[in-house]
Amino acid sequence: MIIGITGSFGAGKVAVAEYLVEHKGFKHLSVRTLLTKEIEKRGLPLDRDSMTALANALRKEGGPTSIFEALVREAVEIGGDVVIESVRAVAEAEYLKEQGGVVIGVDADPRVR
Repeated sequence: MIIGITGSFGAGKVAVAEYLVEHKGFKHLSVRTLLTKEIEKRGLPLDRDSMTALANALRKEGGPTSIFEALVREAVEIGGDVVIESVRAVAEAEYLKEQGGVVIGVDADPRVR
């Protein structure tokens, strides 16, 4: 099973992923980790601006689902149950569902975040 996590900033996406890893035996993949590796390969500064620019560039080069296509391929290679955070676009959510995955939305009151 592949579960994608989406939600607003600070809503608890990582906490949900960690729960699935610690209590349900899932393996964890993240867009952040994928982007961090690519940023380091390219020698760019490791910050939010670089992550945003790289994600936009990858989507422009490979299409709106290219990041999730790479993560789903990795999830299939790993095998078993995998949680991927964080789904950011409708096209990514639709792609994940087309591949048999499930998307979970996470939100929290801004005062709790």
